[in-house]
Amino acid sequence: MEKKKSKKDSIHSVAIAAIVAGKDNHEVLKLVKRIRPECRTTIASISWYRSRIKKNGKKNDKKKKTG
Repeated sequence: MEKKKSKKDSIHSVAIAAIVAGKDNHEVLKLVKRIRPECRTTIASISWYRSRIKKNGKKNDKKKKTG
C-alpha cells in the first residue's frame, strides 16, 4: 500500500515554507524535488509562488490585517 502524503508535504506547502524561510528559487526547487521527486515543478513555478507571497503579504502574515 502506498503511503498517503500529508498536507504539509504538498508542493505548495514546501515551497511556501522554504520561500518564507529565505531560500532562493534554486534552493526551493531542490527542496521540493527532494521531497516530491515525481513533481514537474520548475523555477517558473517557484517564481509564481514567490510573487503570490509578495502580492498577498504572506511573509508578514503573523499579525492579521483588520478592516
